[in-house]
Amino acid sequence: MSRPLILVTNDDGYSSKGIEILNNVASNFGDTIIVAPNSEKSGKAHGITLYDPIGLKKIDNQNQLIYSVDGTPVDCVKIAINSLLDKKPKLILSGINHGLNVGRSILYSGTVSAASESIMIGIPSIAFSLQKSEEMDFTNVDIILEKLIKNALDEDFPNDVVWNVNIPKTVNEKINGIKLTKQGKSNFNEIYHKRKDPRNNTYFWVDGAIESIEEDLDVDEVAIRNGYVSITPLSFELTSQKYLENNQSKGFFDFEK
Repeated sequence: MSRPLILVTNDDGYSSKGIEILNNVASNFGDTIIVAPNSEKSGKAHGITLYDPIGLKKIDNQNQLIYSVDGTPVDCVKIAINSLLDKKPKLILSGINHGLNVGRSILYSGTVSAASESIMIGIPSIAFSLQKSEEMDFTNVDIILEKLIKNALDEDFPNDVVWNVNIPKTVNEKINGIKLTKQGKSNFNEIYHKRKDPRNNTYFWVDGAIESIEEDLDVDEVAIRNGYVSITPLSFELTSQKYLENNQSKGFFDFEK
């Protein structure tokens, strides 16, 4: 029986520690191919490259097929599916991101966007993120990955939903369990530090932190705070059903000639 094909990508770059660990675990369940950015591409969201050439380089690695892409995380998935792979992968895995992707900040996430590209092509996918710590300790993360990847390879795993998995930094000591959660409303509050270069041109460095505004125990960021692995099932139907229900019958958009 042939092993399933698994596409592995991220937004931190093909040489990051997170993607190495994710690929090592995934390779226990199938044949993996890494197609990932050539450098850090955090915050690229669902962007694609339209007006520049996209470079592709095969990385010399005897034990693993790796391609480095001079493009966005979503570029990586599109190029893999359209140009590199002979068959459709059974699963797309993105991560492990070095830092959480929770709340509204997931809209900026290259990690989540690379996984969510799968919705458009009908392939199950998971985005993995580990809460940032000083040392980025990945101890015991493999246990979580094994459990969830095994589940995702089940025939009943949906191909129109992305699992956004966030793992607390306490995983190296203890976690309280795995919890299905809702996307929260926390925001990333940016601070733009203004600078001048030697030629007196203005430039900025961005900094900031997630503003925690949630207390609901079923919300992603709160689950993390309480020591749980958070799984948020994401779909990308962005229509406001509440607005439609409240306003569609009012008739104030009717057009009369």
